Amino acid sequence: MGICCSLLHPHTTHGTLIAHNICSIMKDHHLSKINLFEFGTWHPYLEKCHIQQIASMIIKSTKENKIKIFDITGFKEDYIAYQIAYHVSKCIFNCYVEDFKIKDDLPIDQVFIDRTSFELPDGSNDNFINNIQKLHDNTCVDIKTTDVIVKEMLRLKFKMLATSVIEKIDVGVIYVTCFKNYENLINIHHKEINKAKKSFLEQPFVVDRLSTFVNQNNEEETRNVSSVVPVKSNNDDV
Repeated sequence: MGICCSLLHPHTTHGTLIAHNICSIMKDHHLSKINLFEFGTWHPYLEKCHIQQIASMIIKSTKENKIKIFDITGFKEDYIAYQIAYHVSKCIFNCYVEDFKIKDDLPIDQVFIDRTSFELPDGSNDNFINNIQKLHDNTCVDIKTTDVIVKEMLRLKFKMLATSVIEKIDVGVIYVTCFKNYENLINIHHKEINKAKKSFLEQPFVVDRLSTFVNQNNEEETRNVSSVVPVKSNNDDV
């Protein structure tokens, strides 16, 4: 069923899968940092409506730009997902939308494992907590509370914040930007690899020691012969 769906509706399948991937990356790297190791407390997470928001923008963009879904590799998909996830997380934690910037330290041909380079800027977590725990009447709630009612209030506030931020981010445009940037980077990478291969596979200059030895002897004999001066005899003077 899944294979048939991906063949019949490649853009929808791809957009949905990458949206889930984006949300998982945000959870693993950023959202889970809030109330980490605090049992029974509120933990922020993106809900189904947020996944649908992101997926719909990606689906629309890939269709309009006629992206060849079946040519997308796993590395390319991860590169795009990590770029978008980082930007969305940063905007949510800062509580405002900023211009998108490509992260230059994300790999293009290997699994992403460097978690330190994916951390949000200093102060992002504190800024997020200060904003999320403040209510409309300027009173603050304990973000580490286990109270069911307060946890539901925090859930609803985060849901509205995430919805508002994602609505203001043109995920589709960012997707295409990352797609084209990956294409450019991978082309440069392949050219460098081919250049290195060509250099490595070039026929090395090998010295023929035997022929060199023979040539040296011939040259020496020639020099010896040419250095001999003929001696004139007395009969030549008569």
